[in-house]
Amino acid sequence: MFVFLIPRVPTSLRNNLREDLWELCYANLMNQTSKNWKAIVIGHLSDKIPDNHHFILLEKDDGTKIEKLKLGLNYIKNTLPQKPDYVIRLDDDDIFSKDILKTIDCKSTDFDCIYDPWHASVDLVYMKISFRNNYWLPNTVIHSYPNAIQICGPVNTELILQDHSQFWHIYYKNKNCYLTSKKKPVYYRVLSPYTITSSTSQNKDNVDWKTHNIYLDGYGPWISINKNAFFFKKIYEISKKYFTDKVNRTYLYWVYKKLKYFKSCI
Repeated sequence: MFVFLIPRVPTSLRNNLREDLWELCYANLMNQTSKNWKAIVIGHLSDKIPDNHHFILLEKDDGTKIEKLKLGLNYIKNTLPQKPDYVIRLDDDDIFSKDILKTIDCKSTDFDCIYDPWHASVDLVYMKISFRNNYWLPNTVIHSYPNAIQICGPVNTELILQDHSQFWHIYYKNKNCYLTSKKKPVYYRVLSPYTITSSTSQNKDNVDWKTHNIYLDGYGPWISINKNAFFFKKIYEISKKYFTDKVNRTYLYWVYKKLKYFKSCI
């Protein structure tokens, strides 16, 4: 069994876009081709989640992401009747692959970790996607349960509670890991001017586009999202809803951005 740990952003930091992305996040989980999973959502009691056996809601609105993850992990350890085979932490505005769980279930090998060497990021504004090959592991990987709860590292706490960019790649260096391909990543990180990490404004009418575009320059190269992607229709609807007033970009602009990205990698 796979168990997701989903720390919801505090209600004080939410906006309409964040709520729409959350609805997309859990709807996509409901469309999983595997049914061998549960999701522990840590947030406010008023949070909208499907009323079925897949979802468990724990109350903790305020607090950090790590504090919420710890609460969820303690629930797995002390309350969940069946311990999982794998544990996955997932932000409430990201998109999880609909087929990867079934793929792993069908494999005979037990993996320590399944992760994306090419980190997939989706730009909501221009409906672009980038795949960046980083040396660290992304926030959302599929940890085997024994590894997820292993006390280790420089902060001497459970692995899944640690900074994904600082230690996970070191921990998993010589372990049995399954690396995905660009065509079938574990998940897609969603970027917008209103999300927390990339945020330049929480106000729909006051976006600092220059700052946001500089942020996007750290990713790349950007290409158009395949219209056959399982999440394309919903993402397109959200993009049209919130970004109709965006600055139009020409084909030459994206060529320039691509060249600029490759130059920065030299």
